Amino acid sequence: MSQPSETFHGGRPVPADELRRRSSGVRPGGRVFEVKTAAATTAYGGELRIPVHPMAGSVSSMGVSYKLGPREKSREFVLPISECGLSVVQGTGKIRIGEEEHDFAVGDLAFVPVQGKFAIENTGDEPMVMVGLISPPDANILRTAGLWME
Repeated sequence: MSQPSETFHGGRPVPADELRRRSSGVRPGGRVFEVKTAAATTAYGGELRIPVHPMAGSVSSMGVSYKLGPREKSREFVLPISECGLSVVQGTGKIRIGEEEHDFAVGDLAFVPVQGKFAIENTGDEPMVMVGLISPPDANILRTAGLWME
């Protein structure tokens, strides 16, 4: 089976050889990213940090850390061409995926499909922290964090 000649990055095709060139500095050994110094945006409520993204060497996904303060609610996220997995590492809350609401606490993993809409609410009195992957990278989120490549 042949390799694809291009992949989509932020809704536009990017040649696969260009993605390999951009990521050549992090393969094959990978890399550890410091979340607290990663690019961040507050456009969705809370603090969304993006330590892993295409400009950092990721070819097909972006790694995120999302923190909501006590009793804070996120805006609704919509991922038109991406899917997302999020896991809670601190705190408790609720996540609404489409029309369904679920309890969301440490050890839980939520999956949001392509074109899925979701929102998160911290129902506790301490910060709620989640980590996850979005694949392929979402152009709108990258743009709000100043990481969009033209």
